[in-house]
Amino acid sequence: MASDFVPYGKASRSRPDVHGRPGVNPLAIARTQTVQFRPLESASRSRIIGGLLHRVPGLTDLTSLKFSISWKHEPVSSDLNANLDVISEAASNADIVVVSVHAHRQGRWLRNFAHQAIERGARVVLVHGPHHIGGIELYRGTPIFYSMGDFAYEAEFVSRFPAEAYEQLGLAADASISELAAARGAARSGLLRDRRAFEGFAALISSGQRRVKRVLLLPIDLRFDSVDGSRGRPHAAPPRLGSQIIKTVADRSRKFGTRIHYDAKENLGEIIFR
Repeated sequence: MASDFVPYGKASRSRPDVHGRPGVNPLAIARTQTVQFRPLESASRSRIIGGLLHRVPGLTDLTSLKFSISWKHEPVSSDLNANLDVISEAASNADIVVVSVHAHRQGRWLRNFAHQAIERGARVVLVHGPHHIGGIELYRGTPIFYSMGDFAYEAEFVSRFPAEAYEQLGLAADASISELAAARGAARSGLLRDRRAFEGFAALISSGQRRVKRVLLLPIDLRFDSVDGSRGRPHAAPPRLGSQIIKTVADRSRKFGTRIHYDAKENLGEIIFR
């Protein structure tokens, strides 16, 4: 499933006259704005916010209020419930259920969803989308990988894009891939110059009948500096880089209470289960 996707990437339902379109299984995120008004500390504050307060229906005294704005992100309920129901169904028919979520934008909503997925029977929750390494959480003994970084990253070699990608940039229907690359260059160049986007890790998971028993972390090097054509392809990281990658994972997992040990002899990380 995916919380970040282009509009034309979502699968569409079938109609009697139109076949459904294949695409991603959505877990769309809604953003809710909350505005709270409270008494002003001084009348002079109203001059700062008066331009906004005049839009509030029924408000006449602009010298007595101040306001605060907060945002809340939550999955769209129909997407959330449909995906959780599918996880429950899968858990009733399989020994191991892996839930995969594509989410560039992360937050409390994602952690809540991962917990719900595990409560419904998921044995592993894997989040991808961010091009940098994230932390690992253990919830009820089940691992949640908030980002393993990139396992392969060959953005320079993509040769086909959908028509909408050209249209959004105002390019003609017969525009070439090189013209598209030039138009999108600014957006892509940042990651292509970011060494961290060329580092990641894989996980070797051993599972018992009811729970995950062991998780080994294998550091991956995508050869950022390579000029021999192997840039972007996964290789086992050398020891020095491997230790740095596992340290990054360990540091970013600490806020979840997850401990990770690095085995210098094997150049591997391992989650420490309590």
